[in-house]
Amino acid sequence: FLAERVQLDPKFKPQLLAFIEQSKTDDRAACAAANAITILVRAGVSFAGSDLRNIQIPGADLSYGQFDSVQLQEANFTGVNLTRSWIRQADLSKARMEGVQFGELPYLEEVESVISIAYSVDGKLLALGLEDGYINIYDTANWTRNRTLKGHSRRVSGIAYSPSGEQLLSGSYDRTVRLWSCKTGSTDFILEGHNHKVNAVAFSPAGTQVASASDDKTVRLWDSRTGSILFVSRGHTDFVLSIAYSPDGRNIVSGGHDQKILTFNTHTGEIDWVLETMVVINCVAYSPDGLRIVAGDDDGYLQLWESDTGESVRRLKGSSGCIDAVAFSPNGRWIASSGDNDTVTLWEVHPLIPISVFVGHSSRIGSVMFSPNSLQLASGSYDHTMRLWDVTVPEVGLDLIVGHSSEIGSVAYCPDGRSLITGGRSGTVQQYDGVTGDSGPLISCSFEVDVIAFSPDGRRIAVAGRSNDIWIGNSDTGAEEYVLEGHTRWVNALSYSPDGQCIVSGSDDNTVRLWDAYSGASGLVLSGHKNAVRTVAFSPRGLEVVSGSSDGTIRVWDVGTGESRVAVDYGVSMRTVTVGYSSTGMRIALQREESSNVELWHEESLEAVHNLQHDGEVGTISWSPCGQWIATGCDGSMWLWKLVVRDAAQEWELALVIPDIFKTSPCIGWRPDASEFVTGGLAGSIQAWKLVETPESGTRVRLKWSSGRTPFTATEATMVDVVGLSMTNHRLLQQRGARVVTG
Repeated sequence: FLAERVQLDPKFKPQLLAFIEQSKTDDRAACAAANAITILVRAGVSFAGSDLRNIQIPGADLSYGQFDSVQLQEANFTGVNLTRSWIRQADLSKARMEGVQFGELPYLEEVESVISIAYSVDGKLLALGLEDGYINIYDTANWTRNRTLKGHSRRVSGIAYSPSGEQLLSGSYDRTVRLWSCKTGSTDFILEGHNHKVNAVAFSPAGTQVASASDDKTVRLWDSRTGSILFVSRGHTDFVLSIAYSPDGRNIVSGGHDQKILTFNTHTGEIDWVLETMVVINCVAYSPDGLRIVAGDDDGYLQLWESDTGESVRRLKGSSGCIDAVAFSPNGRWIASSGDNDTVTLWEVHPLIPISVFVGHSSRIGSVMFSPNSLQLASGSYDHTMRLWDVTVPEVGLDLIVGHSSEIGSVAYCPDGRSLITGGRSGTVQQYDGVTGDSGPLISCSFEVDVIAFSPDGRRIAVAGRSNDIWIGNSDTGAEEYVLEGHTRWVNALSYSPDGQCIVSGSDDNTVRLWDAYSGASGLVLSGHKNAVRTVAFSPRGLEVVSGSSDGTIRVWDVGTGESRVAVDYGVSMRTVTVGYSSTGMRIALQREESSNVELWHEESLEAVHNLQHDGEVGTISWSPCGQWIATGCDGSMWLWKLVVRDAAQEWELALVIPDIFKTSPCIGWRPDASEFVTGGLAGSIQAWKLVETPESGTRVRLKWSSGRTPFTATEATMVDVVGLSMTNHRLLQQRGARVVTG
């Protein structure tokens, strides 16, 4: 209610800011200041660039707060909740930080993908199963590795501790199951019998049995004391992907590629019931009381079932992709799920509703597990990390978090710069106010969106991506106007003609197509490229179209006749290419395969005139409309290049780097006047940045606003001589790129 009042009552915000200001010199205002800043943050007020030195806000909830480049020296942050906050380049030197909560703990980094995870029953050990077949054991008191188990030759797909803590069970793609002695680290038994890779393993609650599920369509039960086979269940007709014991040990539930969920008796092998679903079941788990079974499927749905009857209780969409892992908390309050959208979702069991989404991984998350005390949640990912999340820290409700639920594929400003539109890999299009970041209607598409273009008058948008079709809609209402059909493979590039009468598109089908922008009628089909067309643009007068292809050529087409000429032929394939026009003519930027340089070419010279040196693969190249800036996305970071003139010669110099804001496919869009740009980040979040240039500090960027599920960000924050910061939080901040110096 109070957060809404900030937006409705223009006098309320200054009153709250006054409390915060008063706390700088009056400790008695600390409680009021903490409440005031909590309300303002909940209302979405950004404090980017503010001077908040000496503020006293103990116990404030700053989760999701935007504090980019804020001065916070000597502030009182005792007990403050900074979950998912943005404190990039903030200065918290000499601040009090006793009991600060960040909503997560330091992550563990491995050299291989983390495939499976398991806590020991007493919570003192955590085992990680890796892609290379190794198992690393960590002491949870200090998170140091105390042992590595070597024996498997391929991916460790499942691990579990025995109830006694004396044995560790592992299953592998090498077709074997192993029982290890936790005391010595040696192998007690190698359980052989599966003739295909093992996908999952489980210990019985009594510790006398172990179970394994395999691509050979079977579930096998073994005696953990002797290693002998007890019996083989053959109820599935395809790969068995997941298994779990009931808490009383009498039953096992299994899910598989055959779209079945079934339960069977662990003593007789008799099948109790079988559910025929319409989708692949990737993961299953029993509730601690044994009354419910949760399953995650390939369509991204989470479903609860009655364990004794198989009757469905509830089914909810849990991911924009598939769900790969599910786990009940030991206290029975929560369910965790994860999958290929790189996030972990925390669900309240009664009723089944999502209450938190944990953001930070940069790749698929194949395993989740709660600590035995239910206070922490561990997740293992293909990004080579295991992350720990604090599930006890309160969060902003999910109903307050708008936008895309997965990675953003494209962003474009309206021609007047007042609004912008983003396209998500979840098949959604979202409009934002360019000044405030307020979101408009969310439009659903039937495909993953990779490219968006505005018409010159800003009234229409063209949307394409992982589809053969191009969707045209009203930019204000989101209503569909028509669909352009003709390409036979995915569409990679779109552009409107300067007069708005035509649309040009480039596709994986190697063609460039022209369309009537008003009727949607198909025009010329321009063939000549020998590989996918990655970029297209109209000339300033609209008489020609330029296209760039992965085949290493740039072609220029006559819009009237369809005739073309090869402007540039590099003779090699290109990883990334972008073409366009500036006041000085055609501009070309490209990155060759096996190269970390971005080459800038002029058509006239037929040679690279500039090289932008990077230290990794460049996923996007974006020219500013004025031609004075180039933004590139390289290995998760954005590099900003500036055109300068030295001794009458033009050079491109690296102005700055914004680290760790992208996933694998960076997304950058420029405001028409080039004063601002937007980056699409992890898990559907976007950040709007303002360029700031001064003679004293040169080029800088400042976060203007952020929207969506942003991870906790502390890159380049300064924390010198802070008071009361725990060693755990010290390590977390250093991992996030903060400069932490203690006396």
